[in-house]
Amino acid sequence: MRIDLSGPIKTRLDQAVAEARAFQAAGKWPEASVAYSRSAELMGEYAEYALTRSDELRRRAKAAVFKALADELRTGRVASRPAPASSARPKGRVPRAVSEAPTEADASSHEAAVEALIYRSRATWDEIGGLDETKREIKFAYGVTLAAKPEGVSLPGWRRMLFYGPPGTGKTLLAAATSNGLNATFFNVKVGSLLSKYFGESSRLVSTLFDVARDKADDGFSVVFIDEIESLCLKRGEGSESGAERRVLSTLLAELDGLTDKGDDRSVLTIAATNAPWDLDDAVLSRFQKRIFIPLPDATARRAILAILIGRAGHRLEMSVDDLVARTEWFSGRDLERLVHQAINVMVSDLNTKVPELVDRGREAIERYQLRTRALSAQDLGQAFDRIRVDVNRQREMDKDYRTFAAAN
Repeated sequence: MRIDLSGPIKTRLDQAVAEARAFQAAGKWPEASVAYSRSAELMGEYAEYALTRSDELRRRAKAAVFKALADELRTGRVASRPAPASSARPKGRVPRAVSEAPTEADASSHEAAVEALIYRSRATWDEIGGLDETKREIKFAYGVTLAAKPEGVSLPGWRRMLFYGPPGTGKTLLAAATSNGLNATFFNVKVGSLLSKYFGESSRLVSTLFDVARDKADDGFSVVFIDEIESLCLKRGEGSESGAERRVLSTLLAELDGLTDKGDDRSVLTIAATNAPWDLDDAVLSRFQKRIFIPLPDATARRAILAILIGRAGHRLEMSVDDLVARTEWFSGRDLERLVHQAINVMVSDLNTKVPELVDRGREAIERYQLRTRALSAQDLGQAFDRIRVDVNRQREMDKDYRTFAAAN
């Protein structure tokens, strides 16, 4: 039975936030940055003990805001801004560093902030084990959008896709591979990049994101990937969303619907990912023309993933791969990666016991040392299984929930 540690965590969280505000009010930016980073970590831990999914998402959104403020303080971008108000805030709202509207300098920095989200992906389809039907479905969706149409014939394409499924099943990797396959400008958007401490600024960041994506598409293609979109688009009408949150949702709906750019056929593909599709606002869900379920890997997919993690990395396996595939039922791709990495660490540690001693001798001594390896044994994997625990019952129940949602949508 899990022990509820939310009380002690909340106490430490309140202390960390108070310290951060005090440091910022005193103009001690480095110390304030460290304190806000700690606040973000504690808020993330506190989110794990939320009683409802909505509360968890809101706490994680607050953690993202604390992290963003810590980054700005560390780089000196908010050195001239006052510290957050110490008065109590309504529950469920995203904390703000100040209540004032952003300055012209703040507004002019939005484009730079969006440009920082651009990432050149090196992921390829071959690096994704299994999911053959899913990969084909994605390729077909954007292929129909890009292909030349017969003269005088209008064919619908899919420019907005939603990937949903359990955590660790490769949603981000699939989006990155899609971008790389198109040689596209890839905007890898985390929720914290769009959540702002300033009233109304988040909606402007959303608009700027799509404006820059359209500009970049002049030179080819843009892929806007929004991870954990449910944190931005919780269902309306629950009574706890703020006015700023409603504006962010309205802005995103307008951008997804193309209301700000009617008649413009420049190539911008929007891909969103979520672990909780049932938490999405219905209006947002309806904007995605293609919804693709990314399931936990079946036996064939697990075999392919293990081949990539073990064989392509230059390792060998002593035990039967069939036994390993059978034993990892209900594992996600991320779980498999953790398992194999742990087994490799066990093997390397077993064969290279002198490494800590060589490190003590200095860099030159350790750089001269050649690490030894061998095939991964059943014992290596056994120790890895002991350390990498997967809640199989929970995974099984989650899979049922996703398949029920997929059947209804």
